[in-house]
Amino acid sequence: MGQISFSDAEYAGKRKKTRREVFLEEMELVVPWKVLLKIIEPHYPVAGRGRRPYALESMLRVHLMQNWFALSDPAMEEALYEIASLRSFAHDRRGAPGLARRGSRSRPTPVLPCHAADRPPARRLPHWQLS
Repeated sequence: MGQISFSDAEYAGKRKKTRREVFLEEMELVVPWKVLLKIIEPHYPVAGRGRRPYALESMLRVHLMQNWFALSDPAMEEALYEIASLRSFAHDRRGAPGLARRGSRSRPTPVLPCHAADRPPARRLPHWQLS
């Protein structure tokens, strides 16, 4: 095993478990991981063409965490960077950068100039026509 990060060292010395950690431990026991992986595996992309896909089990765990905690893709990425319990549940031993990178999934939104001179003047409607 390689050198652990500061956040992992701090997490290892923690005493009290958070509600999130208790929930994830329960999900580890309750969810039928082997059955789900067997169902998904035939449809999951294989290495060979293009970029190597992420580990199936890690992606399944990340997807479920996104649903359980109502997180968007960028929010899940941020959570994987910041929260050690989510990283360990996702079985990401290399750290969060190996699992999710926003740049690899989507293109950045171009920033358009938003000056008052560039926009047409707003048309004001009388209050009785607003509905």
